[in-house]
Amino acid sequence: MMNALNSHNGRNFASWLKQQRKLKGVTSVELAKLLDVPQSLVSKVENCNRRLDVVEYYYYCCALGINPCDGIIYLNNQNRVNNLRFGYIKFEK
Repeated sequence: MMNALNSHNGRNFASWLKQQRKLKGVTSVELAKLLDVPQSLVSKVENCNRRLDVVEYYYYCCALGINPCDGIIYLNNQNRVNNLRFGYIKFEK
């Protein structure tokens, strides 16, 4: 399977998370406190050095007051754009 962290969609999704945080007026330090995690975790997520599992993603969104479905919709829309641009998504075994 592709490395999601370094994929085009992975980088765009991390950027989307950072954008959502900034739109809410929350610093990475404040978000880390809300999540009860080190600030470095927020930074790693936003810089594609760490990915979130589904539950972590849910808490991340809840802490920002955003609907987790919005991120999934964003990813789906990115895939549609990439499918049009590149033809299809190839998954490697």
